[in-house]
Amino acid sequence: MITRKIRWIAALVVCTSLASSAATNGNVSATEVARTFVDALQHQHYKQAAAMFAPGSVDSITSTERTLKRIDSSLGGFSSMHPIAAFPDGKSVKVEVSAQPRAASNGQEFVQLRYVSTATDGQPVFYELNLTTAGASPQILSFGLHFPATDAQSSQRANQLSSALFAGTPPPAIPFSSFPENAALQSSPFSELMMGGLRVILEQTTLDDMRAVVSAGVIAHQGDAGASLYWLCYTNLSSAPAERIWMLADGEMGGDGHRITGVSAQRLPGAKATADCPALPAKLTPIRLATGIWLDTLPQLARTKLGKVSFKRENWESYGYAGKAPGKCDGGNLDLTSFLMLQVERGRIQSLRINKITSC
Repeated sequence: MITRKIRWIAALVVCTSLASSAATNGNVSATEVARTFVDALQHQHYKQAAAMFAPGSVDSITSTERTLKRIDSSLGGFSSMHPIAAFPDGKSVKVEVSAQPRAASNGQEFVQLRYVSTATDGQPVFYELNLTTAGASPQILSFGLHFPATDAQSSQRANQLSSALFAGTPPPAIPFSSFPENAALQSSPFSELMMGGLRVILEQTTLDDMRAVVSAGVIAHQGDAGASLYWLCYTNLSSAPAERIWMLADGEMGGDGHRITGVSAQRLPGAKATADCPALPAKLTPIRLATGIWLDTLPQLARTKLGKVSFKRENWESYGYAGKAPGKCDGGNLDLTSFLMLQVERGRIQSLRINKITSC
């Protein structure tokens, strides 16, 4: 299980020798651009602020304007924003208004400036602003918010605020539920996901574990009781075409820790990262199920690996397993149900979804 923690960023995140003093010593243009951006936020000129992002770093000026306005109306903190030298130590929940939060990963130099404000609930909100340093007029690459999460109370506040600010894009709907009575597989091959060198184990790895590794993401929620579902959404820009991936936690079976019980993925040509579906770091690619199957697998090869199909409807096909798992349940073992659903369009896997539930 992943156990890494999110830490406050307390230094410039660059892969070059750019020093933090560049923001104030000799790089007046970057500082001035930052000052203009913050001034626009403080005076509710959201469109002006949105237009200052570098081309391609956000979906559109209009959508970014709406996001900035929603942040201010929900938190009420832009008017009191002021610069600080560094963030305090401790855990935090981070959300971003951009698609390029890690410009340094591709060798691009940037300057990071930090701010703090007081929200309407009297608690602090911290901000980081990343700007390009190349060119005559620096541009904004990303604008991130950090909510302190140093204890149970502040963690609850952080999750509530991040979810409220960036309403989550839900995973794509599937035309049917799993049918254990139709399960045709003799074993359960759907228990883990490889993301680069990261191993995500269903029913063990939690949403918070995943968010800690990515250092971004908003835990979203919908539904009640048996229909309750929590998720993290990410955009894989390292694939061609782009992909959107949802890490899913069943509201009941995932427990209070939101253990990941499923994964949904979809091809989305031309998709960009968004505040609620930020970019997945390149180090967490390529992505593969334990069977080696993913969206770029030829459908016929997937069928050969999976074996007998359990259920088909429209352009979806399901491969399921129903059996027992070690454990104690009324004198017997636990029930285990797992499945992989594929949506095939024009000879390609368009969407997939895996799920694993162990219950008494």
